[in-house]
Amino acid sequence: MVDYDDLDQNLKRKEELVEKAKQLAESDNLNDAQRKLASLRKEWKRFEDYESNFEEQLREKFEEYATAVKTKRDMLAATAVENKQAIIDKAKEAASLTNFKEATKQMDELMEEWKKSVSAGKEKDDELWNQFKEVRNEFFSRRKEYYADLTVKHAASKQAKTDIVAKAQELSTSTEWKKTSEGRSALLIEGARRIGKSTVAEEFAKNEYESYIMIDFAKASKEVRDLFEDVSNLNYIFLQLQLRYRVDLYERKSLIIFDEVQLCPKARQAIKALVQDHRYDYMETGSLISIKKNVKDILIPSEERKLAMYPMDYEEFLWALGDETTIPLLRKCYDASMGLGDQMNRKLMRDFRLYMLVGGMPQAVDEYI
Repeated sequence: MVDYDDLDQNLKRKEELVEKAKQLAESDNLNDAQRKLASLRKEWKRFEDYESNFEEQLREKFEEYATAVKTKRDMLAATAVENKQAIIDKAKEAASLTNFKEATKQMDELMEEWKKSVSAGKEKDDELWNQFKEVRNEFFSRRKEYYADLTVKHAASKQAKTDIVAKAQELSTSTEWKKTSEGRSALLIEGARRIGKSTVAEEFAKNEYESYIMIDFAKASKEVRDLFEDVSNLNYIFLQLQLRYRVDLYERKSLIIFDEVQLCPKARQAIKALVQDHRYDYMETGSLISIKKNVKDILIPSEERKLAMYPMDYEEFLWALGDETTIPLLRKCYDASMGLGDQMNRKLMRDFRLYMLVGGMPQAVDEYI
């Protein structure tokens, strides 16, 4: 015999479960809805089944809502698969970029997008994650190799630059330039005006060569300048220079100096042909050597070895005053972290202020001395 009180209670409870299933079917949080629906199904099974028509209708409603949740979850999972596959495809494109900075930026953005993406189900999620992780691992491995190779190249480049600096220091004396160049390049001394470029070049010529010609383009005549408009006949040019400057030139024993060469760009361009001729050595001095008007319409010769010259620094200023001990002693005190005392410090600061007042221009220093 049916206990109608129990039947009524069962139907009421099942109606409540159907209402909850309906709410889950309308929910946007499908992962949570699917978990709660499983709990509702277990709870449904705890109630006795009286096989009434109304109860059957409730069961059908419950299954309808359960099917709706599953359908929506399947659709969401399919969309999640598409979205994650799209992220994987973008990752592959980013991994193919040669600009590693931009590629890394895109990889990081895609990882953030992946973290925010909806689950496609554990099994599918794991499969897609392994694909995404493989693309990322290959990319970061390639990036690591690239930067490791770049580090090696930078180290090699740094060493090459260090070698160049060492070589430049080795060649900082003009005598070394003469020995190592053997006439294959001209020495270009560049720097500010009035710092002694011409004096250094001429003193070098007097000490190292049997004869020299110094062409000061600040004073040279138009006829001398015109000689360098056409360098097809070097014999004629050399003959004219010897006649005009009344100096005999000796093959591989004479030096020709182009002073203030920026004032005659064609003479600088002629260096290529003159060096290739190899009869004599060549030096150039100049200021603002690379500004547009000084290189306009000429081919800058690659046969130049450049040497930058500057005004006298503080140590050189002290040398001019006959003091060759102060700077070495200061270096020793600095290396030893040793104080000099207030009295000595004041004296040294007075000396340094004197240098700041006089400056490093040779003529000013000479006048002070």
